[in-house]
Amino acid sequence: MEEMEEAARYDHLVSLAISQGLPIPPRPGPITIDNIREEPRIEDDVHEAYCAPCGHSFDKACLEDMFSRATHDESLYPPKCCQQRISISSVRHLLSSSIASSFDKKASEYETRDRVYCHMPRCSAFLGAGTSEPIFLDCRVCPPGSATCGMCKAGAHPGRKCSATQELNQLATDMHQQQGWQRCYSCGHLVDKTDGCYHITCVCRAQFCYLCAAQWKTCTCLLFYVPPED
Repeated sequence: MEEMEEAARYDHLVSLAISQGLPIPPRPGPITIDNIREEPRIEDDVHEAYCAPCGHSFDKACLEDMFSRATHDESLYPPKCCQQRISISSVRHLLSSSIASSFDKKASEYETRDRVYCHMPRCSAFLGAGTSEPIFLDCRVCPPGSATCGMCKAGAHPGRKCSATQELNQLATDMHQQQGWQRCYSCGHLVDKTDGCYHITCVCRAQFCYLCAAQWKTCTCLLFYVPPED
């Protein structure tokens, strides 16, 4: 039956070639296992693609790169295309488990307004949200005894109030107003810029503009100060 269908198809090609003045195509040889070529499975590539809310498509590699970058640069969070957010729930099946897990952790940090980070300068691990009382938050990275106060964000101070730290915070606030220091929009730390551009990366890894304190890439301030010509 297959041979008859193949012969009919060949006769049709011959008739079409003669009518158009083209060379007669060669007769196809017998079909064997050796000359069967497996065609690529297009449907696999289709299932690996994602259509963003704006209509643009992304493959698996592009999505993983996008979400991986967002875990290291808060200015790229949340991942967007054409200013429309791409939710993790819509692409989780296309991301590796490690990238999805890292993104979930950073998303929890990014979504926290009043953040507390480990007070140890070489750590600065995210501990959670600030507290209205002096509750001590343990750091899973640092050795035992390196807890941070959730209220004043300094080292844990059992048996003592946060009053001394609050006085220092008030002093820092005064310096902020008098000396032009800028406060990180994310964690509240004060930053004193001595030189360089206005692009500031805080210890909490948030990036902001030193001039207006807005999240980086969301304002129209100049990158550098250019002194006027004499």
